[in-house]
Amino acid sequence: LDVWGRAAPMAIIASLVFTLLSIFSSFQALTPDKFKIENPLELEEDRVKQYSLVISPDGKQIHISGIFALGITEKLSAILSQNPKVTDVVLSGDGGHVYEGRGTAHLIKARGLDTYIHGVCKSACATAFIGGKRRSMGDQGKLGFHQYGLELRFPLPLFDLEGEMKKEIEFYRQQGIAEHFLDSVFKSSHEEIWYPTQRELLDAGIVHEIIDK
Repeated sequence: LDVWGRAAPMAIIASLVFTLLSIFSSFQALTPDKFKIENPLELEEDRVKQYSLVISPDGKQIHISGIFALGITEKLSAILSQNPKVTDVVLSGDGGHVYEGRGTAHLIKARGLDTYIHGVCKSACATAFIGGKRRSMGDQGKLGFHQYGLELRFPLPLFDLEGEMKKEIEFYRQQGIAEHFLDSVFKSSHEEIWYPTQRELLDAGIVHEIIDK
């Protein structure tokens, strides 16, 4: 009886273990991307490939292009520390991470740098541009704005998009942007993009000067 008494619990435990392993295997097969082990070095290299930070030959400009991926603000800070003669930041890009766009903007503001765009600069890139002390645009330049969005399979209930946009509006206000512009800046949905005219950008104080080129 003692043998059977000890064997029964062991059998139950073994059955539970087998069941849990089966469930895990099935779930893993359904969502294989969730169980890939990320190589930190490869992940960092992939992020770095999304953007470019280039110092001009005279050391006075830094050109930022691409996506504002995680880590770009830190990289930019390091480069600026190594190149103290930089006075201007030339920007182009399709946006990227909200925090990185804002982080870059605050870094540009803290160092008193001027910003320029000659092509398209939208979303997070536009926020970085607004960090400039003096902001200039080429005659072919375009600044794009839209609401923030989460490009995730499942929503994050604790991520407050409205709150993040309010932080951006407050930063824009500190940079001298007109209130009538702030009322419209996030009206376009995340799937859309609003490109104000150069006249609208000048009137709102977003751009201080249009440069013919």
